[in-house]
Amino acid sequence: METQKPVRLDALTSLRFFAAINIVFFHFSDPQIFGFLAPVVNAGYIALGLFFLLSGFVLAYNYGGQAQAGTLDKVRFWKARFTRLYPVYLLSLFLSWRMVSWEYGAHSYPVYWNNTALMPQHGMFWIGMVLTPLLLQGWVPSLATFLNTPAWAMPAEAFMYALFPWLAKVKRPATVSRNLLLLAGVWAAGMIPGALYLVIQPDGIAHPDRYSWADGCGRSSTRHCRIWPALSSASCWLA
Repeated sequence: METQKPVRLDALTSLRFFAAINIVFFHFSDPQIFGFLAPVVNAGYIALGLFFLLSGFVLAYNYGGQAQAGTLDKVRFWKARFTRLYPVYLLSLFLSWRMVSWEYGAHSYPVYWNNTALMPQHGMFWIGMVLTPLLLQGWVPSLATFLNTPAWAMPAEAFMYALFPWLAKVKRPATVSRNLLLLAGVWAAGMIPGALYLVIQPDGIAHPDRYSWADGCGRSSTRHCRIWPALSSASCWLA
């Protein structure tokens, strides 16, 4: 029997559109050209959190009831998510083909552990070439931004889609106070990765921002990488 679809939430769709536009500007423009809106564009990572929050709400709104009732068709749900996202993701990788040579040079170093080479030269490059089309590069921090930097959050999104049919069955707390306590706990957990980075300062940068670069992101090597996407990926998993 076909389950009746919930009423569309057009207002939230509009909010997601503006959040997505801000993310695009954050990645592909100089915030200073937006004048008095420069601080808003420069804080595009906050728009990303808002986008995920709204998307998660819409997902639970549309499918949460079916999951709670045990009528959610998992295979159909996963197919819908796959056909909606993966073709565009794959297209973005094809459009990033010029980055292949850059990544090859950036991952030219061997991987060492206790002065023992665990992987030959360019080994991480080939691992990135295999994991990225499979949406698994986010599990390796040094490969989180491989080929397509803005897609660093896609592995986390795919992972949560895989878990959603089971997570949606978990009943939320019955009282407002317990809901607020749960939200506060999730927020605190999401702050841990960034707070630890600021305290430990593995790259020796006291005040990192979106323009910060580091040698190997915490390792002694000749590779340079952006700090913020790799750092934010840990928070994304918690979100």
